[in-house]
Amino acid sequence: MNLWAGTILLLPLAPLLVAVMLVRPKALRLATGLLPLLPLPGVLAAFAAPEATSIELSALVLGLTLGLDQAGRVFLIFTAMIWCAVGWHLWLTRPWEEKGGRRFLFCYLVAMSGNFGVLLSLEYIAYYVFFSMLSFAAYGIVVTRDDEAVRKAGRLYLALAILGEMAMLGGFMLAAAGVAGLSMVLLLYFGMGVKHAVLPLHVWLPRAHGTAPTPASALLSSTLLKAGLLGWMRFMPLAGNEALSAFAAPMLVLGLGAAFYGALCGVLQDRPKMLLGYSSVSQMGIATAAFATAAPSSAVWEAVAALLLLFVLHHALVKAALFLSTGVRRRGASGGWVWPVLLLLSLALVGVPGTGGYFAKAMLESRLEQWGVGWAYQLLPLTSIATALLMARFLWLMRHEPGAYPGVAQAHVSPAPFLALSVLALLLPWGVLFVVHPQPLEVVSGLVTLKSWLPPTVGIVLGLIGWWLALRGLTLSWRVPPGDIVLPLEHALERLVHWPLRAPRMPNLPRLPQPDRVETALRRFSVLGICYLLLLLVFAVLAGALRGF
Repeated sequence: MNLWAGTILLLPLAPLLVAVMLVRPKALRLATGLLPLLPLPGVLAAFAAPEATSIELSALVLGLTLGLDQAGRVFLIFTAMIWCAVGWHLWLTRPWEEKGGRRFLFCYLVAMSGNFGVLLSLEYIAYYVFFSMLSFAAYGIVVTRDDEAVRKAGRLYLALAILGEMAMLGGFMLAAAGVAGLSMVLLLYFGMGVKHAVLPLHVWLPRAHGTAPTPASALLSSTLLKAGLLGWMRFMPLAGNEALSAFAAPMLVLGLGAAFYGALCGVLQDRPKMLLGYSSVSQMGIATAAFATAAPSSAVWEAVAALLLLFVLHHALVKAALFLSTGVRRRGASGGWVWPVLLLLSLALVGVPGTGGYFAKAMLESRLEQWGVGWAYQLLPLTSIATALLMARFLWLMRHEPGAYPGVAQAHVSPAPFLALSVLALLLPWGVLFVVHPQPLEVVSGLVTLKSWLPPTVGIVLGLIGWWLALRGLTLSWRVPPGDIVLPLEHALERLVHWPLRAPRMPNLPRLPQPDRVETALRRFSVLGICYLLLLLVFAVLAGALRGF
């Protein structure tokens, strides 16, 4: 085992080893001090590891293969930076000192392990194992309080996550059996699309953001959502261009629908985190539309894939910074410079010329237009108008409604992690351009056209008009509740599930357990017991790795 192969194995394994340290209270200080440092080997490996670096654990289960492909390498750089910033934020806020904090910390570390494992997985089994780890650990970082709103958000997420895992497993079984076709595409689309928040499977995301702590929200929108897109990029093309072409039109419609529907629902929110959740739905809709437009053609996909990566990863950095800003402002640590930074981040997300988001979005739209694939590129610029209205609403809420929210500690916290992510989000896309392109200024000048200026300008003007109307007391009185289209179905299912519990007891039939009691028992399961089980898993992984070499 060479150095870089060992580093790749260590990335998903190290968070699990640190999680095991939670068994001993005396080791808690060391474990928490490692939070900002654990992702750093990922940044180093992404930059310095050789092209064909991989490790095969043939003796473990059915065999797992971990390595770095081109997409995984780029994802790893951005993702590791976000985990570093969020770990820094956690180290400053010390949530493990609060009730249920050690359980949150444990799930956070398992989610980190699963996230790195997903990025490094080069085949079905490894991807599915780590994707499942990430899915179920995310439940633990969202469900941190015992109240009805949190339980509803957790139930909705868990139900969709289980359905998604089943669909993805079915798609992988078809792929393993060599049955590549439309059925495989549909199963992988919906299975991984749950994490990507595709329409209509997006309903869990706004609710989760509304109940989750600030660090969890930053991770959900920046890392969890991108895991599904990475799976699409790696495994859906294996179904063949014919199968992708057959589903391209419905996928395109769903993507564009999510882009505009997410913006509409977001504008009609009254809490910043809810709004940012719907903003993520909108932005991932744009990514879905771009994928549907480019993926069926191999030539187009090769030209568009790198730009799609840049677009979604820029969104990850911006959105993680914006979520951290909600925590900073609520703790009264805003300072005079936070507002201008929020404004710059908002303009970058809109894609105003001169920002990194403009470069990422304009290059993607330009390349799609160049290849002339479908009509999607004609509608994509209009999403800038929707995003501008969303961010105008977000800035209004942050300026005028910075009050406390449930489940958020009120202690002072340094805004340094927020500032660090903001600098990366604003400058990194331009840094990528100047590094990879021999004539970056010519590229920029070619993109700066009236067409590129018009949509964001219209959106900003409409946003300013909205501000002016709001200052005069003219606002919309109705709101879209989180969950939107799933609410009628949810109410019907609640009646159906609770009907047998209210019905008279029939002879010789066991009484069904109360769902709330089952949930409470699961949440109260000892962290110590979970850590002992995890310790056995770590030993199994180590044994498999050692036997393979």
